[in-house]
Amino acid sequence: MTIRRKLTNRTVGTAGRLGAALLSLATVGAVLTALGVVAVSVEPYGRIEGEGVPPLVVSTIAARHQSGYRVAREFVGVVEARRESRVGSELGGLVMELRADDGDFIEAGEVLAQLDTALLESRKRELVAERDQARATKELAELTRERVSEALELSAVSSQDWDEADQNFNAQVAALRRAESAIRSIDVRLDKSVIRAPFDAWVAERLVDEGQVVEAGKPLYHLLESVEPEVRIGVAGDSIDGIRAGQEYELRVRDRRVPATVRSVLPIRGNGTRSVDVVLTLHTEFDGIRRGDLATLEVDREELIPGFWLPMTALTESSRGLWAVYVARPISDQDRLGSETHLLRRRELEVIHQEVDRVFVRGTLSDGELVVREGLHRLGPDQRVRLAVDTSLPGKQVH
Repeated sequence: MTIRRKLTNRTVGTAGRLGAALLSLATVGAVLTALGVVAVSVEPYGRIEGEGVPPLVVSTIAARHQSGYRVAREFVGVVEARRESRVGSELGGLVMELRADDGDFIEAGEVLAQLDTALLESRKRELVAERDQARATKELAELTRERVSEALELSAVSSQDWDEADQNFNAQVAALRRAESAIRSIDVRLDKSVIRAPFDAWVAERLVDEGQVVEAGKPLYHLLESVEPEVRIGVAGDSIDGIRAGQEYELRVRDRRVPATVRSVLPIRGNGTRSVDVVLTLHTEFDGIRRGDLATLEVDREELIPGFWLPMTALTESSRGLWAVYVARPISDQDRLGSETHLLRRRELEVIHQEVDRVFVRGTLSDGELVVREGLHRLGPDQRVRLAVDTSLPGKQVH
């Protein structure tokens, strides 16, 4: 009996405290009601309705219909010298002097190297002596022929004597010509013993040293023409269709924009890459640009597909591989939310082309509709929102 009485007393005490708590809540509710505070309810998609609770503020962009879009594709090539030569000598011999070194700039016709010419000069002196002797013999033969001719008129000599004198003169003339030709040949060899620059160029590499005996044709210097280098770029696909000789482009070379002109478009495609080589002339010298640098050509191609450009942040994923955006449509609501309130509607779209921060889309969107830029995770269809106001211009909404 004692235990039952204690349980009864505890139950009564607990019930009393619960009743007091409920009475307190009721009292608080009555007080809030008296003060004019109305409870709010949370609807699906985050829609909050009730007095004193404003809609979410969103920024929008006006969708503008486009007849198409341009696709920029990049192709990379390598900077090369327009003319590149490994300069050598047609003659073999001992290298006596080198007048240029790696990295030097040389002008066309400037002496690069000198071969030993001692043997050639000695041979030339011999030939000069032979020429002088042939010249003297030829002059004597000429005098003899004149005398025989006079004697023949006086019948003092026979016709045989005249023929011999005439043939001897002709032989001496030929001998003199042969000696003079041999001297000219030596002069040519002496001239070729001096190696000169074929064009204005930079010395990429000196390939021999003084005192070295080189064979005929051995390269002595590696030269790169200094003016207007070239770039050969393989352009793939149908991007080649809009490129013509003479067109002007700007290539990107080592973070520099360099003007260039298309010199030629090759009439064949590569077997492996299926690309077409385009040769462009850079309107610059090798000033900060080096042979082997990468050059990037940007080719624009127009796609005639109607649609809209939108920021990437305006998209939300939809079903069946589609995407969606929210558009804000004004509503004529004169309730406590105010006449500036807009209602969200969902538009299904297909992404046609994507760039870094924007996409080109087509679908149920109409020209001029206000598309919500960002923050789509807070939004849903039929939600009421307000448009953000650009504080830089009073009263101007952000579209």
